[in-house]
Amino acid sequence: MASFRTKTTSTARQHGDTSNGKGGLGVAHDEGTEHMAKRANGEGTIGQRSDGRWQGRVSLPHGARKSVYGATQAEVRQKVKDLIRAHEDGVDVTARRETVAAYLDRWLADAVKPKNAPKTYSSYSETVRVHIVPSLGRIQLARLTGADVAGLLRTKSDAGLSPRTVAYIRAVLRSALNRAIRWGVIGKNPVLMTDAPKQVRTEVRPWTPEQARTFLTAAGGDRLETLYRLALSLGLRMGEALGLRWSDVDLVVGELRVRQAIQRVDGKLSIVGLKTEKSRRTVAMPATLVRSLTQHRDRQAFERAVAGSSWSDSGLVFTNGIGTALEPSNVLQRFKALSRRAGVPEQKFHALRHGAATLMLAQGVPLKVAADILGHSQLATTADLYAHVLPAQHRAAADLMETILTGTDA
Repeated sequence: MASFRTKTTSTARQHGDTSNGKGGLGVAHDEGTEHMAKRANGEGTIGQRSDGRWQGRVSLPHGARKSVYGATQAEVRQKVKDLIRAHEDGVDVTARRETVAAYLDRWLADAVKPKNAPKTYSSYSETVRVHIVPSLGRIQLARLTGADVAGLLRTKSDAGLSPRTVAYIRAVLRSALNRAIRWGVIGKNPVLMTDAPKQVRTEVRPWTPEQARTFLTAAGGDRLETLYRLALSLGLRMGEALGLRWSDVDLVVGELRVRQAIQRVDGKLSIVGLKTEKSRRTVAMPATLVRSLTQHRDRQAFERAVAGSSWSDSGLVFTNGIGTALEPSNVLQRFKALSRRAGVPEQKFHALRHGAATLMLAQGVPLKVAADILGHSQLATTADLYAHVLPAQHRAAADLMETILTGTDA
């Protein structure tokens, strides 16, 4: 390390006063500066070392000190200002020089894993490992800039990732760095200096009522007929339907409770709880679905008898031939094959949920009721997804008001 010499004296030092009145920061008078630059209020001490480089030092509470270095006096002065500002913003400026990779590992272990569903943790971990760390992992967290993040997002877009995937990468990093601010590791979130990629919503064209009826007719007698009826009638997600238990089905009252889901976590099918209170819901069933579930229960009882000791009593409504959870990919393949035989447009299984929502709204089911049945946390989500159905509802409402106010049909 280069040697320093100093000729510095100051009234403040003679009286032992190192406070600058800014959040406990004070001037640190170096004993090793060859030339002391004139110090502006709140800048700390800036001096030139014998090797020609410039050094700035600021005294922190509890006797700690922090130094910054640069090629020019102006560069160091700006670094000292940034250091003081970061301290005033609550950042621990004495923290170790943690890389983005090291911080993200700590964030996943301490903030994500304890409070999130396993699938969420797995998704975040994969996004960090595959997309963020290879590009930004070696950068010191405190030195990460908006330009660095923008470069990551541009690289991912250029590689052909969809806008939705790029937006998800940005959202994961934004969440991680928001936590870093709360932990006092950084003072600002560089992700907020970037723009999220523009999203182009893919239009989903659910089946018409006639196509839905055609499909259900073709599904008559199929082992999973009741699963399809459930998805079309109530709009359950595939994971919710496959995770449904008989203990959550009341065939007498005609209600079912959605409390859990089947998800693939770390390559294995797992039963997980639902994330939001709105997702955990109780819904009334149409009579046709009650009858179908009753017949399905009888069919399952026969399969249990045939399987004998090989049967695994999972308590699930929809199982394979030995009572364990159905593989979602197999369900999807069976559904698509049945769609082709029925002569209706081939869709993803999730389109049944969209179909249920569209049919509900088209028949005048209030938006709030539809949102509750679907398990949407926000009413705006339902309104946004199914805005194409609402104009007809608006016209019906206008016609109704015409009848009420004039006494004549519109």
